[in-house]
Amino acid sequence: MNPQAEEIHGGVDYQEFRELGLHPKDVIDFSSNIMPFGPSPEVVRSLHELVIDRYPDRDGYELRSALAQYHGMSVSQIMLGNGCSQLIHLTAMCWIKPGMNVIVLGPTFSEYARASKIAGGVCTEVSVFNSMSDSPTDAFLEHIQSHSPDVVWLCNPNNPTGHYLDAGELGNLIEAMPQIKFIVDESYLDFVLNGASLFCRYFPNLIVLRSMTKYYAMAGLRLGYLSCTESTMKQLMERRVPWSVNGAALVAGTAALNSLTYYRDSMEKLRQANKSLTQALKRIGLQPKDSSVPFFLVPVDNGKRTREQLLKKRILVRDCRSFGLENMIRISTQTDTLNEQLLLALRT
Repeated sequence: MNPQAEEIHGGVDYQEFRELGLHPKDVIDFSSNIMPFGPSPEVVRSLHELVIDRYPDRDGYELRSALAQYHGMSVSQIMLGNGCSQLIHLTAMCWIKPGMNVIVLGPTFSEYARASKIAGGVCTEVSVFNSMSDSPTDAFLEHIQSHSPDVVWLCNPNNPTGHYLDAGELGNLIEAMPQIKFIVDESYLDFVLNGASLFCRYFPNLIVLRSMTKYYAMAGLRLGYLSCTESTMKQLMERRVPWSVNGAALVAGTAALNSLTYYRDSMEKLRQANKSLTQALKRIGLQPKDSSVPFFLVPVDNGKRTREQLLKKRILVRDCRSFGLENMIRISTQTDTLNEQLLLALRT
């Protein structure tokens, strides 16, 4: 098997910053889809009280119990991971065998395809999320019928386009196709107004991934989790790396779930900021794409060049070449004050 090179993702590229003589703290980051108001005070307190001279609970029982209560499900059907990226690769290792036909509904996060190829799958990305005016659900079903895949990857809501597929309709489709395994990544679902989850739909052909690093503003701690049936969980447990979740992530995750009022209030402020930003972008002649979440695509002449020009002004946006979108940038809404600085830079 040929090794798969590491993909280029969004967020701060520290090597690039060193080459440019920039310090990350001096750059306003519009490239990462993370709650801009920061973690809750309770999360911060939990880290100040962290005990670091002992091993963490390798099963993360306290956090899994809090998640089980939050989702109304059994502790045994939740697994923690070192961010969703680790769980993506673990899931691929478990479900994808050499020669399997895998499709990725895109344009989307490139790690799904990479993990599939490392596992030996024959992977094809099919274009489903072209515009908000299309019907992604119809395109989703059409591609599955035409490709007859063994495994399907779906990001819902999708990164980078912001499309969201109705969970009830999606769940019915998955249940009706038991011969196909579906891996659904709901990392950004908490940002969707009234978004519904597949997390408690225990189909034998379904694994659902969730993230605690984005909505809860803990990207530096790396924390994700998944749900599946008990038989699938047994397969995953046989392949997981022990102590993959550190003690800081465990206590912070539990504290975040005890701070839901803080995050709901932050989300309301973020929605208002997002509305103001997209309207302001239209007033200066740009056309941000519709999105179900507070990040969105903006058509530009050249995404790479636009990113480079903004970075000279110490503003970082997401160049979307890794999604196959050469003439797009992705902007993740920040606070009103920071959004004004982005608008000023774009005007000039």
